[in-house]
Amino acid sequence: MTTAHAAKSDAGSLVAGVEQTAGSLLESAHHAFAVWRAYRKTLGELRAMTDRQLSDVGMTRATLPATARRAVRGL
Repeated sequence: MTTAHAAKSDAGSLVAGVEQTAGSLLESAHHAFAVWRAYRKTLGELRAMTDRQLSDVGMTRATLPATARRAVRGL
């Protein structure tokens, strides 16, 4: 069980540490969602290519998810 102690910071906000943690969690969730959206968009664009186009750039349908992940996450 997590407990929070109310403490007044210099800025006047209560429980500054909890607010900062909640903000960081929200930012992390937002970033993860943005990465996921970019992955899905990239994957969709790759899937829209014909087999001939994929072959021309050295890809197969089986490699599309890994290629989209590398493109979005820089891996």
